[in-house]
Amino acid sequence: DDLDWFCESVRTEAEQNVRRLRNHPSLVLWCGNNENQMFYHGDGRFPGSKLYDEVLPAVCAQLDPTRPYWPGSPYGGDDPNSPAEGDQHFWEPWFGWVHPDAQRRYDGRFISEFGLQAPPPLETIRKYIPSGGHNMLSRLMEHHNRCVNGTERLYRHLAAFFRIPGSFADTVYLMQLAQGEAVKTGVEHWRSRKFRTAGALFWQLNDCWPVTSWSCIDYDHRPKALYYYARRFYAPVLPVIEHRDGRFTVTVVNDRSTDFEGEVICGFGRLNGDQDWVRRSAIRVPANGVAVGQEKKADELDLTRPEDSYFWCRVIEAGREIARDAHFLLPDKHVQFEVPAWQIATEQTGDRTFVVQLAGETFARGVWLHLEGEDAEFSDNFFDAFPELPVRVAIRTATDFGAGDVQRRLRVRSVADAQQTRGA
Repeated sequence: DDLDWFCESVRTEAEQNVRRLRNHPSLVLWCGNNENQMFYHGDGRFPGSKLYDEVLPAVCAQLDPTRPYWPGSPYGGDDPNSPAEGDQHFWEPWFGWVHPDAQRRYDGRFISEFGLQAPPPLETIRKYIPSGGHNMLSRLMEHHNRCVNGTERLYRHLAAFFRIPGSFADTVYLMQLAQGEAVKTGVEHWRSRKFRTAGALFWQLNDCWPVTSWSCIDYDHRPKALYYYARRFYAPVLPVIEHRDGRFTVTVVNDRSTDFEGEVICGFGRLNGDQDWVRRSAIRVPANGVAVGQEKKADELDLTRPEDSYFWCRVIEAGREIARDAHFLLPDKHVQFEVPAWQIATEQTGDRTFVVQLAGETFARGVWLHLEGEDAEFSDNFFDAFPELPVRVAIRTATDFGAGDVQRRLRVRSVADAQQTRGA
């Protein structure tokens, strides 16, 4: 027909790109389009269908027959975005303005797109936005967010988790934590359902310009809190705490190709480290499987101080902690976190490499480490620190510092710092 020339042009471009990308080790499948079937659902044969149903699958079958071809994302079933089969995009929290806990009620088969926005780190903001625009509601900051009502949505989800802070720096920090917590909620739920839900991919990895967005790495390659969250909630062995049906349950997910054998330590206690209940037990999780590690009836615990209580777990392998999690009875904005009195020790382990050890007597939420005036790399960040359990973080600097320089430049922040009550 009149568009044969265009189909041939697309075929040529597809052939060039399949040859270019087919040897990439991270490539799982070829996907024809994004959301076309979903938006044209019910309209019959939609524009581009010949490309997605004939041209592209033929090119992939010829040049890379080892990988599957998928017509679009989402795709599957009578409704292309059905939770019953295929993959789904789930955007109710962000675009639907609902609490991210809604993800725990969604049981799709493969969640291939979901997420929440957050601003980039302060260093990136300062590079592209003049100081007069350092306010989430400034014209420049809103220009650097291309989502309709993006700023309003940011505050809706910030308020779902945390108190609204008084400074721009604290707002950026807490919005990044809110993004991490929201995506964590979805990933943990869907991974714990393995294989009833067979995958969860959040949107998105990185940015093409300096912007407030759904990414976990910003335009200048600086990681947001979500980057570090993702390293933990996508870890091969993951504990997931749930509080429902009158009990606390710890489910352990094992994505390894071999069985996992270790221990699960669970407890229920106070922010100051006092423990009402602790249990330690062995666990075996089959390869590529899920197992319940611990269960505790909620009515057997003292829940009368929800603002000061939390349920926690640690996963131990060969005597070493490989994962931890904490579940609060109330949103962070209602929890009485105290600013920790940190004990910090820094040692140099090599050329521009260091290890910082932090220990505190109280629970610290969302611990953020950064070096003043230095773009350093951290092995972990934006983490929870349990009382009297030291945390060791490796640091790599671009500058030839000594251990004393790192110690002096180190800044430690937690939710308690950002949520301190300020007078009028």
